[in-house]
Amino acid sequence: MRRFLQPALLLLLAAALLLPVWTVRHLPLVDYPNHLARAFILAHADDPALARYYAPDWSPNPYLLMDAALVAMQQVMPVDTAGRIMASVSLLALPLCVWFFLRQTSPGHDALALWSLLLCQNFFFLTGLINLQLGIALCFLLLGLWLRLLDRFTLGRWCGLVLAATLLYFTHLMGFAAAALITTLLALRTRRSRFLLYATWAMFLPGALLLVWSRAGSGGLDIAFRSLSAKPLVPLIAIETYSQTLDYITLAVVVAAIVAARWRNPEFRWNPQWLEVCLLLYVLYWIAPFRLGRATYVDLRLVPFWWIAGLAAARIGRRAWMLAPAALLLFAMRSSDIVGNFAARQPELDSFTRAIQVTTEGARVLPLVEWKGERKQVDLHYSHAWARGVIEKRWFTPYLFHDPGVHPLRLVHSAYAPPVREYLPTVYRQPPEWTRIQQDYDFVWAYNVAAFHSELSRIGVLVFEEGDLRVYRVGWPRAAAP
Repeated sequence: MRRFLQPALLLLLAAALLLPVWTVRHLPLVDYPNHLARAFILAHADDPALARYYAPDWSPNPYLLMDAALVAMQQVMPVDTAGRIMASVSLLALPLCVWFFLRQTSPGHDALALWSLLLCQNFFFLTGLINLQLGIALCFLLLGLWLRLLDRFTLGRWCGLVLAATLLYFTHLMGFAAAALITTLLALRTRRSRFLLYATWAMFLPGALLLVWSRAGSGGLDIAFRSLSAKPLVPLIAIETYSQTLDYITLAVVVAAIVAARWRNPEFRWNPQWLEVCLLLYVLYWIAPFRLGRATYVDLRLVPFWWIAGLAAARIGRRAWMLAPAALLLFAMRSSDIVGNFAARQPELDSFTRAIQVTTEGARVLPLVEWKGERKQVDLHYSHAWARGVIEKRWFTPYLFHDPGVHPLRLVHSAYAPPVREYLPTVYRQPPEWTRIQQDYDFVWAYNVAAFHSELSRIGVLVFEEGDLRVYRVGWPRAAAP
């Protein structure tokens, strides 16, 4: 009976992880529709309706894995199914890779991997940063494989690590940098021959050369730092969901579990190597900028790495299994909350689909989306919902992600777009140039911009209204109602 219990538990956990992804019609992940639309364009680059607006821009840049995988999968399935598969892989890969990593660093402490479930359906996943989730998973898979290399160095194992490190480069640059930093620190700490250090650096050499070759670092020296007063609370981002109450409950239980693991536990031992790694990542979090060039939330993206490193920093013996039910209970509560929130967002997302259908094929559409004042970024499910129009109606829109050196897409059609620091949503400090909008676009997707309704009515005709969304048909001369 006992031998069936573990597989049954694993299947149950996998089902709970994947339930939110496969039980709703629309995934309300914030940036997800934008990434999905770009992958759709790349897979249909020969479509004349899209080719007049967009062109592929493939080069050896980081972050390409997700785009390449989605393009490949679209040869046999719709883009929506491909996107759900990628989201599912990111959810399953993280706890599996953390489990493998902990088996190398803390043998017999497999139960600690259950706490990584709290890092799966979190802020990064809910905001659609699927490639970052994959990068975190592959980083710790690579670290586990590197630790195996220390036990027995062979050329075959080292070549496999070179391939894994290069794959990590193409997945996410933060995971690649974290893996290079951590393995360097550990190689220096082992005090073995310099050969190990040079062999470790050589693992990352192909990715480093590709980074130099690419344009990923061409975003300039725009640097912004988060205020120090905000830093202590930001680590909550690693476990953030829709409910602030649930976030604080999770934090309280995690702190209580740490105390319980240490208090009067004769089996407790620090792992000095990983304690140093954890402390180094924490220091880097404090000194890292909020924005570096085109990259934003730089400090925030470091948080999951030191949370997971913290799991390897202590060996707590049998109490690891005694504390496992707390991790499972928290995960069940959080997963249930996410399923409920996904379902609650479906009516508005359905209305967005209806709005797309009133537009014409190949239309030029300008999204004007203003922030509604939510405290949590994971609630901004409306901010990129317009990107579904690219998939369903071959729209042109200027706000698709197309940063050179980051995204393999460029715009070949020039059109006016109100300047914003981020892609959307924003707060419009100045009114757009309405005459240019009338000249350059066929429709305006106006969400929560009541202050602009009078001007939009002057240059166009209202063709859809539901909730906070209005769609106007515009054009030059003044558009007529369809």
